[in-house]
Amino acid sequence: MIAAVAACGMSAPALASDVLWLDSDHTAYGGDYSNGTSLLFSSAGVNVRVSAWTIANGSLYQSSLGVWDGGLGVKNPFSDNSHTVDNSGYQDFLLFQFDQVVELDWARFNTGWHNMNDTDARIGYDLTNLAWGTQPAWQGGSASQLNVFDFYSSNASSGNSYRDINPGSYTGNLWLIGTSTSNTDGNLDGFKLEKLTFKQTGGVPEPSTWAMLLVGFFGIGGALRTSRRRQPANAALTAA
Repeated sequence: MIAAVAACGMSAPALASDVLWLDSDHTAYGGDYSNGTSLLFSSAGVNVRVSAWTIANGSLYQSSLGVWDGGLGVKNPFSDNSHTVDNSGYQDFLLFQFDQVVELDWARFNTGWHNMNDTDARIGYDLTNLAWGTQPAWQGGSASQLNVFDFYSSNASSGNSYRDINPGSYTGNLWLIGTSTSNTDGNLDGFKLEKLTFKQTGGVPEPSTWAMLLVGFFGIGGALRTSRRRQPANAALTAA
């Protein structure tokens, strides 16, 4: 009985995925915003601040964040009018600052603009003490500041893609989603990000788990009371 209760207590609670919409059809935003502007999105009680950035000549620059029916895009300050997160000349990325630690799950990438049909992405995650509403002081600084992130790749074949972007189940409150930096397949990457799904990591046991724990605790209590009633009789037999 004790082992069963311990197993219930140690089992991880199931985490449900929440949907974070990022396009103009599902949010109050639409069009281009000025360089350095960040936008607030929320889902299931979780808030996230999103900003647009570009790596150019080894330095970081704040860019214009665009919200379209296809999703979030980036318009960098270097005569780039593509409105996509792309690596055509420069490398664009979106920075997501969550107000709590989350596990990103799936993402919807839309592509097909300006002869770009690939959605290979570089994903980064970090745990930071930076206030979620305060943008990092990266402007004009070295791209090496991004080394605080743990990076991995999320690649797909050409065309739109809705895929698991976190098969390693990594967690963080600071997330970066940008284009591939290696471009090993030779195809330019350019996409808009329509939505993310994520899991809140501060879950509690499900009702069925609590029920099993209570049954187990009552069972242990009954076993202990039975044991105490038997102790005097056992002691008497030993004395005899």
